[in-house]
Amino acid sequence: MTDVAESNRGLARASRLSLAGGVVVLLLSSVFGIFDATRFLQSYLLSYLFWLELTLGSLAMLMVGVLTKGGYFAVTRRILEASTQTIYVMAILFIPILLGVKKLYPWADATKLDLSLFPHKSIYFEPVFFSLRAVICVASWIFTAYFLLSALNGRKGASNKSALSLSAFFLLLFALSDTVAAVDWQMSLDPLWRSTIYAMVFMVGQAFGAWAFTLMIVKIMAHVYQPPVVIASKVELDLGNILLTLVVLWAYLSFMQYLIVWSGNLPDETTWFGKRMHHGWEWLLFVLFLFQFAAPFFALLLRDVKNNFVGMIAITGSVLIIRILDRFWMIMPSFNPNAVSPSLSDATLLIGIGGIWLGAFFWILNKRPTFATCHSDWPTAEVVDHAQ
Repeated sequence: MTDVAESNRGLARASRLSLAGGVVVLLLSSVFGIFDATRFLQSYLLSYLFWLELTLGSLAMLMVGVLTKGGYFAVTRRILEASTQTIYVMAILFIPILLGVKKLYPWADATKLDLSLFPHKSIYFEPVFFSLRAVICVASWIFTAYFLLSALNGRKGASNKSALSLSAFFLLLFALSDTVAAVDWQMSLDPLWRSTIYAMVFMVGQAFGAWAFTLMIVKIMAHVYQPPVVIASKVELDLGNILLTLVVLWAYLSFMQYLIVWSGNLPDETTWFGKRMHHGWEWLLFVLFLFQFAAPFFALLLRDVKNNFVGMIAITGSVLIIRILDRFWMIMPSFNPNAVSPSLSDATLLIGIGGIWLGAFFWILNKRPTFATCHSDWPTAEVVDHAQ
């Protein structure tokens, strides 16, 4: 691209194409719902939670960036803000899940599970109460995004003490609301199973996927400008090291969850892993271990890889793909533990919802300069050699 204006036109074009393509594919995917509404909703839940991961993970990393005041934040801030603001779109796209609760969750259908045998669960797993909690969670994320971004982009910017105070408070609120969402929207697909670390795996996975996406966009956007945006070597290392930290943290929490269940060896706790370690699911687990931990871990140990455009695009792209497979492994055995059975609707809904999400993301990103150019807390001269 020859200049910033051309870059802006490129983002606008990408936004229109993504949005149009997403809407068309999503409408075509609705045909699957006519023939098998249950399987369609399963695919929809999978796709929705993956793209919501990028929104909520970005919101969390945005608050962490404000609190830490790292130099990397000048490079990632606008991208994190754009991803965060897609929460308004995701709030609307959650409606089909609310309408399909009885087809998705066994606790909502008495023919699948008699919750009267579990009085303490029957109080919590009640469709109206579930919907109320969902609305409160989504509303809290919208509330957080609105007020945090208002403080960040106010006259005093992120140096405003209100942005720091809001980030500290909202990060605690986010941890609580995301825990509720993890239990309600994903863990309750197996309502008789329990894990005290599940929500942490859920949240770290969100940050993992969102940061990989953010790094991919940073690399691409810096590369397409003419002259290119040259990010300081130290900042590039920081960006890669944060991703490495998330790789290790996700692996640690996932292993600790398995270790605790294995050491307890209680039938009502081992069933969840039992579903996911037989009938072909164990091979998918091996792929997750190899490409969501081993490969990125060893690659990100190398300094040259973190400073290499092609290397980081390959790593972040593979992480995003494997995050989809991880979400598939977490969700689908709850519906069909006897076979790994992907459906065409899984792919089309990922594309459809993804197109809408990316359309909104590119449109928001195009409204402001991608890289912060003047900031008292993050001096751009020490971060990039060229910015808009």
